[in-house]
Amino acid sequence: MDTTCIAIADLDLEPVACVHPGTSLAQAARVLAATGYGVIAVETVPIAEITDSNVIDALASGRPPLTHLTDVRRDAPQFVGPDTSAGDATALMLVTGRRALVVVDEGRPLGVVTLRTAISAMWGGKSWLGALRVALHVERGWREFGPSEAGNAHRG
Repeated sequence: MDTTCIAIADLDLEPVACVHPGTSLAQAARVLAATGYGVIAVETVPIAEITDSNVIDALASGRPPLTHLTDVRRDAPQFVGPDTSAGDATALMLVTGRRALVVVDEGRPLGVVTLRTAISAMWGGKSWLGALRVALHVERGWREFGPSEAGNAHRG
């Protein structure tokens, strides 16, 4: 079985935390800390996300803790679909510096895939082979996203 083709839908997803756009930075920080994934969904149309990096950047730039998420600068969301392969999700997380991604299907959040879960799906029976698979996907991700995107990994 080619473990690089395991779809996200076949993995055990973690529950996704969702907040309203009127949620404050302080409340979002508490939710982010409670989940430990570094990303939560924001219930907007279309759905958005807020990362721990977004909250840190906003607070570090002087935004008050009661600032609503609608007033916080966010990068384009890095969602994956249920058909995304574990290898592609792993590469995206490694290249962008994420430890988890929100899985979205038809605009609806389904859960969170963590880096640990995606890599574990790729390891297979032999650790050296799994490590090679991860390295190849990271290299492909680097080529797809480029050094400028990878250099912005701290942004979300």
